[in-house]
Amino acid sequence: PLSARIELTSVTREDLDSLRARIADPALYRQNNLTYQGTLSRARVALELAESPNTFFSTVQIGITLVGVLAAVFSGATLTEKLAGPLKEVAWLAAYADKVAFALVVTALTYFTLVIGELVPKRLGLGNPEGIACALAGPMRWLSNLASPLVSLLSWSTDTLLKVFRIKPAPDAGISFARIEKMSCP
Repeated sequence: PLSARIELTSVTREDLDSLRARIADPALYRQNNLTYQGTLSRARVALELAESPNTFFSTVQIGITLVGVLAAVFSGATLTEKLAGPLKEVAWLAAYADKVAFALVVTALTYFTLVIGELVPKRLGLGNPEGIACALAGPMRWLSNLASPLVSLLSWSTDTLLKVFRIKPAPDAGISFARIEKMSCP
C-alpha cells in the first residue's frame, strides 16, 4: 500500500506508447500471455482506484499512519527499555541512558520507515509503474473496503477543505475500455 501512491500516478507517455505497441496485436498478446483477462481485470481495478483519488489517497494514508503508529507504540517503548539497560551500565551515560536510548530508537525507526516505507517503494514504482499498480490494486481495494467508514470520513474532510479554499478538483476523465487496455498489466 505504501508504494501504490506513486505507481498509479507515474505512467508516462512512453509507458503508454509501449503498452499500445504491446497490445497492437491482441491475438499475439493473448497467445503470449495466458493471463490476458486477469490482466485486464487488474488494470481495471487500478484505473478505478486512480479515478477516485480521495478514496485512493485516504486508503494509502490510513495504511501509512497505521504502520507508523503501531511501530511507534509497540517497538518504540519496548526497544527503548531494552536499549536503556545496557546504556545504564556505561558510567558516563547512566544518567542519560533513557533519553539516549529513546533518541536512538526514534532515529532508527525513522530511518527504516523512510527507506522501507517510502524510498524503496517509490523507486520500485518508478521502475515498473503498471506492474506495481496492478499488483497492489486488489489489496488496495480490499483495504479501502475494510476501512470504508474512515475512508469516507477522510474523503469528505478533504472535499470540504478544498471547497473552503475554493480549490476545484481536476476534471474526471472517466474509465474507458481503451484506457484499461492501454494500461494492460504485465
